[in-house]
Amino acid sequence: MSVLLILLTAAVVACLLHQRQHLHRVQTYLLRLEAYTASLQEAIIDPLFSLGADGTVTDVNGAAERLTGWSRSELVGRRFSSIFTEPKRVERALRRLIPSGSLHGLDLAVRQRHGQVRTVRLDATIFRGAGAVAGSTAIVHDLSALEQKPEPLAEVEEHASFRLGADCLAELDEQNLVQVLDIGWLESVLNDFQKLAGTALAIVDLKGNVLVQSGWQEVCTRFHRASPEAAAACKESDLVFSGHGRPGEYHTYKCRHGLWEVITPLYIAGTHVGNIYTGQFLMEEEAIDPEQFSEQAKRYGFHPEHYLQALDRVPRVSREKIRTVMDFLVKFAEQSSRLSYSNLRLAKAMSDQKWIQEALRQRERHFRGLLQRSPMPIALIGADGQIQYLNDRFAATFGYTREELRDEETWWSLAFPEPEYRARSLATWQQLIEKAQQEGTDIESYEFRVTCKDASTRTFDTFGSVIGTSIMIVFNDITERKLAEECVNMLNLELDRRVEERTEQLEAAVHQQEAFSYSVSHDLRGPLRHINSYAAILREEFANALPEEAQRYLDRLVAASSRMGKLIDDLLLLARVTRTEMKREMVDLTALAEEIAQRLQEENPQREVNFTITEALSAPGDPILLRQVLENLLENAWKYTGKKSRAEIEFGRTNFELGWAFYVRDNGAGFDMTFREQLFGAFQRLHGDEYEGNGIGLATVQRIISRHAGKVWGEGEVGAGATFYFTLEQ
Repeated sequence: MSVLLILLTAAVVACLLHQRQHLHRVQTYLLRLEAYTASLQEAIIDPLFSLGADGTVTDVNGAAERLTGWSRSELVGRRFSSIFTEPKRVERALRRLIPSGSLHGLDLAVRQRHGQVRTVRLDATIFRGAGAVAGSTAIVHDLSALEQKPEPLAEVEEHASFRLGADCLAELDEQNLVQVLDIGWLESVLNDFQKLAGTALAIVDLKGNVLVQSGWQEVCTRFHRASPEAAAACKESDLVFSGHGRPGEYHTYKCRHGLWEVITPLYIAGTHVGNIYTGQFLMEEEAIDPEQFSEQAKRYGFHPEHYLQALDRVPRVSREKIRTVMDFLVKFAEQSSRLSYSNLRLAKAMSDQKWIQEALRQRERHFRGLLQRSPMPIALIGADGQIQYLNDRFAATFGYTREELRDEETWWSLAFPEPEYRARSLATWQQLIEKAQQEGTDIESYEFRVTCKDASTRTFDTFGSVIGTSIMIVFNDITERKLAEECVNMLNLELDRRVEERTEQLEAAVHQQEAFSYSVSHDLRGPLRHINSYAAILREEFANALPEEAQRYLDRLVAASSRMGKLIDDLLLLARVTRTEMKREMVDLTALAEEIAQRLQEENPQREVNFTITEALSAPGDPILLRQVLENLLENAWKYTGKKSRAEIEFGRTNFELGWAFYVRDNGAGFDMTFREQLFGAFQRLHGDEYEGNGIGLATVQRIISRHAGKVWGEGEVGAGATFYFTLEQ
């Protein structure tokens, strides 16, 4: 009895040791799997986050640390949504992730540790364990980096990002899993695990193609898979559950040949792409019917005895062991899913990297072609000052070859031989480059005088762009334009000189004319006074002695003398207008107009004239001269409404295209607009002797308004009145 107890104890201890060794090896493989996962995560160029079922971060790769600015230890344990500017939106997306299994193309913004915001696009997929959601994997694509690229490169990388994102997932159903799975590594793991489990293992795609196999039993390799009919039955059995099952689940069933199989699905990025099988065994307690298998051997043409011998070597497995094996394979499927998706992205990345490189090479060739065909000299200078490229136009324009211009320093010494000008030009150019680099703009254009190889000096409008660490410089030859500008400037100076001389001559002539007019007008007063005096003596002392006809002649003489006096007064006033110094102040035009209107009515009480004067009109100017303007215009209106029974005279202000204009309007005789150019000429009259006047009044108005930097014009219609407008300096 004691011996039996000892043997039983030893058996239990041996079993426990075997189970412990088995668990240790399983843990070792899981650690290897996790290490491989971690290394592959670091190889992924996009930020990757592993999340728990509750949405907290459980692991990140280096790209995620660089994107957020937080270290791995700071990110692990945080809510994944907390790194985004819209955490509630992210939480809703994670909740929707559970029923759908995956999430693609959600545009968000990440708030980095130091407050900067980056535009990103989120892809995520869940993974399960023991039939429940164990967590999810989130990949964040940094879109801000693409937005900051130059336009051609951004276009290339946008294409690559699209292929690594949406296309990568959409094409997964048709993707050959051999290109995605790390077949060599999987075979190694499955071979090692098969030695422990003792059951056959395989990875099969959804079409029944075996991708990886390990430890297959002789009854399958020698018989079932060797016969086309039997192999077709095997494939049919494999496909019974191939399209079913969710991540973390497994199914146990008997194949068409009577052996047990266990299947768990393999998902990549939320897409069912294949299955992991273990099988080709019999249950430990299961009794088999030799007759059934003999009939099966005959049906497929197998040698019955050899077939039954192979069947005897099929392992028998307990249900407990099946559960242990499947727990491992479920975790293995989840890890393989994550690794395979990473492999898929890396494969895509490598493919697209080649595509990007080729696209960049094509763009570089196109770019160089454009530079070469450019009609302007172009140079490309590296960060070390070495000249990387000169187009043909450069050598043709300056005469220097690439061999002669080794670096930027050589260029400055040859093209700017005068030391002082070279120092100023170099300092200016460096400032322009620094400004462009700080502001992210092109290098502003600046004019430089460059000495060519043949010692000629040419002027260039020089500008450029910062391209990476290099500087592209473009020289626009403006020598001919500068010569033309100098010629035009010389002509303008000569023209200005001539205009100034002519103006001085004209001003002198005008002053002489005005002085002459003033002198003549002043000197005429003496003889005119004598005429008036003698006429008065004749009228007072010899009136009775003069015949009637002589008295008429005397009256005409007195009237002519009076008109002559008025003309002299007007000429003197016209001369004073251009000679008097102006005193500018705000002038109440309304008050002036009312005062003049009242005087006219008092001097001519027999006239019925209705004055309309707008209130509160004022303007800057000389008060004496502006009074003269209003007197001349209002007296003009008073005179030419003399034949109207109900005369209307109005003073006001109106708006026109250049601002405000004042006006005097009447309903008098008016004038023919055909002769409007004669209105403001001295001694020009449109009404002959019909109305009194000498044609000096409007000429005086024009000179006064001109001195106020304004303009004056008239509008009218014969018999319907006239309106005279004037503006003053605003």
